[in-house]
Amino acid sequence: MQGIIVCSALLSALTGVSAAPLQEANTSSNDTAVASGQVAFKFPLANGFPNIKVPSPELRTVGEAAVGILPNTPLAKHLAPADVTSFQLIAFAELFQVAYYISLYNNITHSVPGYAVPGPIEPSLLSVLEKTITQEELHALSANAVLNAAIHDSVQPCQYVFPFDNFFAAINFATIFSDVVIGTYQNFQTTLALNGDSGYIALMASIAGPTAERNANPAELPFLSISSGPWAYAALTHHVIVKDSCPNADAIKVPSSNSSPNVSLTTTELAFAFVNNGKKPTDLRLVYTNAQNVPIVRKLENVKTIGNFVSFTVPFSYSDTIMSGMTMCWVTSKNGDFSSANGVTAASLFGTAILNIN
Repeated sequence: MQGIIVCSALLSALTGVSAAPLQEANTSSNDTAVASGQVAFKFPLANGFPNIKVPSPELRTVGEAAVGILPNTPLAKHLAPADVTSFQLIAFAELFQVAYYISLYNNITHSVPGYAVPGPIEPSLLSVLEKTITQEELHALSANAVLNAAIHDSVQPCQYVFPFDNFFAAINFATIFSDVVIGTYQNFQTTLALNGDSGYIALMASIAGPTAERNANPAELPFLSISSGPWAYAALTHHVIVKDSCPNADAIKVPSSNSSPNVSLTTTELAFAFVNNGKKPTDLRLVYTNAQNVPIVRKLENVKTIGNFVSFTVPFSYSDTIMSGMTMCWVTSKNGDFSSANGVTAASLFGTAILNIN
């Protein structure tokens, strides 16, 4: 085992980019400069997405490229409040993924420095990306259709920036957020069953399946790591979404959290640093989750405080649970129910930080 961070793209340390990705109008109609110097990806697409009429020639074209159509089974006229939030978060994440894969596609096809792909594989890679983009469009449209049927507004897209300057970092990031999506859908399906909305479990599983196939690593873990909606939402809002650019994000009822801590990892220890907001370090805990195991809770050790900046370490328990793949970390209050992902969410103060342990 190597205790390394394969992709730290969701951590607040990653802010500098030497080459701004091209996120422009061969499929997206508008660009907006942001403070970092990057160009923000901005909807709508040339085909009108996400505001495509159902049915329409544009939707038919998307379906042909995605090799499938929107599900045509009847949609429920009522959803439990928690399940409304789940489908809002699905739409929120799927809109981001459309933007992300179009940005990656444009960077490759426009020969942006750092995004060169070996000639023999470029045609097949671009073909996969084209299918992926249209499938993600259908996923977003499907989630919003479920919301509309239950008399809730569609989730509207934000503006997005992606902190990468090369192809391999972008692919690593895609691996990370694919893991987060799959882990989050586990939680959503449980909620659907508990709330009497089990009719949508198959739909949700059918969305998670292509994401897992795209990840191209069927044996990362025997039991994939769980995530939660608020964790995924926090990761996206803190790191890839332009501040105040989401038209109706206030409709998504999830707990807010502060930005992610910076983190480094050895084979025996996790080192963290974060900007505190007045909490006493003795009242905090570091909680991390992996696979389907009970969250691991650690007291902060070697605490150092300079102004509001707090750094500390905690033991890393690889040998106890043979951790690999996605591991999610939070700084939480010391009091809480740490027996489940939902309990950790309720107690969380800073996060999430995401490790992909190789």
